[in-house]
Amino acid sequence: MAVPVDFDDSDPSFDGGRYLFIADEDIECARGPAAAAEPVTVHKGEEFTMSGYAALGSIVDYFGMTCHIVVGDKVPLKSKPNQSVWQFKLSVSPEDNARLAAGRQASARLRIAAVKEKRALAANNTPAS
Repeated sequence: MAVPVDFDDSDPSFDGGRYLFIADEDIECARGPAAAAEPVTVHKGEEFTMSGYAALGSIVDYFGMTCHIVVGDKVPLKSKPNQSVWQFKLSVSPEDNARLAAGRQASARLRIAAVKEKRALAANNTPAS
């Protein structure tokens, strides 16, 4: 279990960026490229980074929440079949899950309102702001 707290863009050459986490308990992790990963233990309270894998979705939504991240299998990358990516499953408490759902619903309502406003402005030949 760990809490995502920030986005680490300190290395612009690293594709996808990294996320900064604080361990909620001792965690067995791996350091380095997947093909040559070295095992390492991150102790409770220590910071660690994790690559911003697309399979994790938007970690930003989870900032400040204790997350359980389960690493699954490696599967071929659809756009580059000779490369593999890890699959992940991320879970949070039922309370945090309810907060996430409410936030997603609010975000969807804002996007729908913006589209409706844009269409209304277009129908009236009014430039969008």
